[in-house]
Amino acid sequence: MRAGGERQWTGRTTLFALLAFFGVVFAANGVFIYFASASWNGLSTEDAYRKGISYNRTIDRAAAQKALGWKTAVALETAGANTQRLTLNLRDRADRPIDARTVTATLRRPLSAGGDIETALDWVGAGQYAAQLALSYRGQWEVSIEVARGGDLPYLIEARLWPN
Repeated sequence: MRAGGERQWTGRTTLFALLAFFGVVFAANGVFIYFASASWNGLSTEDAYRKGISYNRTIDRAAAQKALGWKTAVALETAGANTQRLTLNLRDRADRPIDARTVTATLRRPLSAGGDIETALDWVGAGQYAAQLALSYRGQWEVSIEVARGGDLPYLIEARLWPN
């Protein structure tokens, strides 16, 4: 200490100040890294790379589906205390019902893994298909429906639904 009560700023003081500053920075970064690695990884789809490189095929498929002119309506309605009903109305370009097809659906939660449901929709007549479900979570669901079309690629319908 100098005379008069002033502290002298030395190399050792600078070293300790820098070590304390960077120690706090490294500790904060360590906490952030821990919580980031322990939380949701942000992936909502499996095999995203392969799906990404098949993008042109996806565009071609969408164009072929649009050329068919099919009209679809998908709904997810509450049917009971713990039961929901997934319905699909399927019509052709001339508004005639498309009947007797094999229809399958996959329901996924958009922000959480697990709890996915795969089901077949039964033909109930006049272009109507339906399935009873017991959804494990409330809130929105992503629905992918495939309609078999003989030897062609299945007709794909995707929607985001909330049970009402």
